[in-house]
Amino acid sequence: MTEALMVDQTLDCKGLLCPMPIVKLGKAIRELDPGQVLLLETTDPGSIPDVAVDPEDMTAETMASPELDELIRDRVDRLVTARVDELFAAKEAERARKPKKLAIIATKGTLDWAYPPLILATTGASLGWDVGVFFTFYGLKILQKNRNLEIGTTGNPAMPMPVPMPQLLTALPGMTPIATTMMKRQFKAHGVASIDELIELSIELGVKLSPCGMTMDVFGFPESSFIEGIEPVCGATHFLTWAADADIALFT
Repeated sequence: MTEALMVDQTLDCKGLLCPMPIVKLGKAIRELDPGQVLLLETTDPGSIPDVAVDPEDMTAETMASPELDELIRDRVDRLVTARVDELFAAKEAERARKPKKLAIIATKGTLDWAYPPLILATTGASLGWDVGVFFTFYGLKILQKNRNLEIGTTGNPAMPMPVPMPQLLTALPGMTPIATTMMKRQFKAHGVASIDELIELSIELGVKLSPCGMTMDVFGFPESSFIEGIEPVCGATHFLTWAADADIALFT
C-alpha cells in the first residue's frame, strides 16, 4: 500500500498558463527547506510535462545552489521559444489560408491612366485575390456613367504618335480627340478590353470599387452620376482600414 504523501506547502497556479506555473514553481522551490514537499495545483495540462524533472537533478545540493536557477531558466527558455514558434506557425497558417489582398488608389481620370488600376484589379481578382480600388480626385471620373475619358498629348512626350511632332503642335485645337480616337483604335486592334469592359469585369469578379466622398463633395458630383455595382461612398479612413493588411498597395 502506497504511503500517503505529506505536503508541506501548496502552490496555487490554477488559471495560469505557460510559462507562469513553472516560473512560480521555481521561486517556491528556492524557498523550501531540504526534504519539504511542495504540491503544485494547476489547470494547465501543459504544466505536467513542463515541471517534470529528473529526480536525480533535484538533489538537496541542486536545490540550494545556483544550478536550480539555471535549470529553471533553461526550462522557461525552452517553453517560451516553443510557444513563440507555435504562435508564428499559427499566424503563417492563417495567412496561407487567406487570399492575398491588393489595394489600389486611382487618382487620374484620363483614358491612358484609367487602364493601369483596372487591368491590375481584374488580374488580381482573376487570381483569387481580394482587390479594392479607391477612386479619388480625378480618378473618380472613371466610375461615372458619362465618363467620356480622353487622353491629352500635351505634356505627355512618352505617348507614341503615328508621326513624330514637337510638343508645341500637340497643343493645337482638336489634338485631344484625335489622340483619344487613335488610342482607342490602337487598343482595339490589339485586342485590349475597353474601359467599359474592364469596369464590368471588375464588378463581376468582386473587385471593390470605392468612390471618395470628399472628392464627390468638392467637385459637386451627385451619387446618382455613378455606375451601379460599386461600393458605397466612403472616405480615406474607411479604405485605409480595409487596406491595412494588404499584401500589395499601389498608387496610380
